[in-house]
Amino acid sequence: MRVHHNWHPDNLPIVDYSLDRAVIDWLQEFMEPHLDIVEFGSGTGTPRLTSAGHKVVSIEHDPKWVQKESILVPVENGWYSHDHLKPIIQKSCDLIIVDGTPTIGGRDLIFDWYKIPEVKSWFQKATVIIDDTDSELNGKPVLEKFVALGWKIIFDENPRWTVIQWG
Repeated sequence: MRVHHNWHPDNLPIVDYSLDRAVIDWLQEFMEPHLDIVEFGSGTGTPRLTSAGHKVVSIEHDPKWVQKESILVPVENGWYSHDHLKPIIQKSCDLIIVDGTPTIGGRDLIFDWYKIPEVKSWFQKATVIIDDTDSELNGKPVLEKFVALGWKIIFDENPRWTVIQWG
């Protein structure tokens, strides 16, 4: 379900864990303009992506983070509901951003979803940015697991996020 309302950064918690501005700069330098992006975890970085000319669908479970680019998706078994994501993964995208964690279980619960063949295939066709790779609880274990599965690091010069591609 796509939700439209008057999203504004002032309505969000004071602590800002948003996508690093350097991600936008990297995209402008190394990727094609006007990317189709799927972002797991909406926030103040989402409007930065759209302002840079990208088409963004942001998957979010928490209504307070939902904005015009967001689809509100419930959490099932620690990750976003596969049934709700089926329409998303049936469309190709250029970039997937793993930023945000839906539950206390952490972002590594994405791998229970990634095991589904259609999800794995969808991921492998896109470039992936893992955010918060400086975090032992969130991004770092996800990055390490993707690399163990055969993904290659193509950019890791910023300690907060890493870019990977399949193969």
